[in-house]
Amino acid sequence: MLLACTGTAPSTAPAPAPAPAPAPVVKNPRAVVFNGDIIACQDGDKTLGGSDCGGGRAWDAVSVAPIKDGPVVLTTLPVVGAVDMEDEPCGWLVHTKPTGDAVRGEVGRSIEVLPNTNEQYRKLIGEAVDIEEVLITGLARVDLEGDGTDEVLFSAESHDGFPMNATGLSYSFVGVRRVGAGGKAETVMLYTHKAQMSGESPMDHLSAGLLGVTDVDGDGTLEVVYTEGYYEGESWMVVALGPSGAVPVGGEGCGV
Repeated sequence: MLLACTGTAPSTAPAPAPAPAPAPVVKNPRAVVFNGDIIACQDGDKTLGGSDCGGGRAWDAVSVAPIKDGPVVLTTLPVVGAVDMEDEPCGWLVHTKPTGDAVRGEVGRSIEVLPNTNEQYRKLIGEAVDIEEVLITGLARVDLEGDGTDEVLFSAESHDGFPMNATGLSYSFVGVRRVGAGGKAETVMLYTHKAQMSGESPMDHLSAGLLGVTDVDGDGTLEVVYTEGYYEGESWMVVALGPSGAVPVGGEGCGV
């Protein structure tokens, strides 16, 4: 005996169309901004100084975390850069204008400020720069690479300001004490000035000091930001630490 098939006939309705792929998130290139001006930027695989970052472009502005006790916090803010050549005496600076809201980000590391009178570091820094009674102006401990080992950032300077008629030794230094290759402690100099002042001009002395840390390329490794100046101008520099020493990232300055 043959039995009739009583199953339900297959549906002929078309399959639903696949959901469209989400639009890619477009991120602006990153730029380090200090006091509203771009001092360095990441453009593709290159890092550039502030005035080379160009006006009229959109950037994700990354802040400079100052040297103070507490967690390292870097805010990111979408901005547009603009150059005003009439803004004398520094018309080449790329000013920024916010185009969105700032995003606060903690990098999971902290800065510990150490006393400038720390005798251990006075001795180590003095040996590195060959000055017995070196005057430390900034000293702080922070893990730049995020590898669990702290580096110590320092600045030292012979004079506060720019003396008009001073004579004798003039010096300014910015550097890092770190554990180098083979686990040996070493000093990496980021900025060095050492000269004799003639007593004739405040230009005899060049100044430098720590500003903070940043992350220009977003890779999680922090760069050091410091200032260097003379009687009529100032620059802001961003420097990374490589295996063999300091690696300049970018910077900008203003003066006459």
